[in-house]
Amino acid sequence: NTQEVDLKWHRDRQNRIIEVIHSNGWLFQRDDSVPTLLSSGDILEIAANEWHRIIKGEGEFVVKIVSRNE
Repeated sequence: NTQEVDLKWHRDRQNRIIEVIHSNGWLFQRDDSVPTLLSSGDILEIAANEWHRIIKGEGEFVVKIVSRNE
């Protein structure tokens, strides 16, 4: 489940690769960038300590998250 804290600006301690499984109007935004629409099959690479957020769309938002220590 997407937690409310995931929808606020935050940074992760580890590098992450996010694979979007299902999205209906959900958006991803990096610091100093415009939000981008997420679609099934999208892959996001997020560096450790990079400010970012998810903007809620409709229904479920399903992703696969892989954390990497690099």
